[in-house]
Amino acid sequence: MTSGPGATNTVTGLADAHYDNVPLVCFTGQVPLPLIGNDAFQEVDIVGITRNITKYSVTVRDRKDLGKIIKMAFHIARTGKPGPVLIDLPNDIQTASGPAEYPDKVEIRGYRVNDTVHVGQLKRAYKMLKSAKKPLILAGGGINVARAIDNLRRFVEAENVPVVTTIMGKGAIPTTHPLYVGNCGMHGKYAANKAVSECDLLFSIGTRFNDRITGDLNEFAPKAKIVHIDVDTASISRNVVVDVPIVADANVALDKLNEWAEPKKTAEWQKQS
Repeated sequence: MTSGPGATNTVTGLADAHYDNVPLVCFTGQVPLPLIGNDAFQEVDIVGITRNITKYSVTVRDRKDLGKIIKMAFHIARTGKPGPVLIDLPNDIQTASGPAEYPDKVEIRGYRVNDTVHVGQLKRAYKMLKSAKKPLILAGGGINVARAIDNLRRFVEAENVPVVTTIMGKGAIPTTHPLYVGNCGMHGKYAANKAVSECDLLFSIGTRFNDRITGDLNEFAPKAKIVHIDVDTASISRNVVVDVPIVADANVALDKLNEWAEPKKTAEWQKQS
């Protein structure tokens, strides 16, 4: 590991992992602790540089904390909304002797993984789905991240509702599936974008509604009520104001939805989409 140049070369990869929700732990080198802040040779504040593109970034300042910090890093990187974590290792910490303990689990103050779903909100969303004449499921990358592909397919088939996907959601349902319309958004298919424009309920699971999907916000799903299920609280109603916000892991939400699922008559709507 090198400090400075080696650390700054990771920035693009970390940013990509951050926006694509890829769990990643990055170890960078740093100048010795006594030299931090003194403009030492190849010193870079990599923790400060990457703060906005990592879930957590930290400089190790005590060798005895290393095992705990590494355990925390891997836990944070892969739980909740996955993403990158950076551990900055000063040169003197790298060469210091210390305990080899690696804890089985860690308690992280202020960090809690949401492994439940608000059943009341979910019931409200499901009632809207049952009453909709032209419902459409929008599957995002959160389906793949949560490994909810089987759950999604079961729900889609039980409800008989057509599906479109985002770029990151590709693979959430087989492209040969009869209920799959296509990829939507700027790089999507005409049929999928037409379905989004014509639907009266957009049931979104695991997507951020970024500009590649929505295009002009004033023209996105103009006829639809919108349900938004996502594990990340910050993603709800950030770009698109939704009617029913639900903060939950896609698998947890779909588990509950599959308990209620009943087929809808959507033959006419499927012909249009």
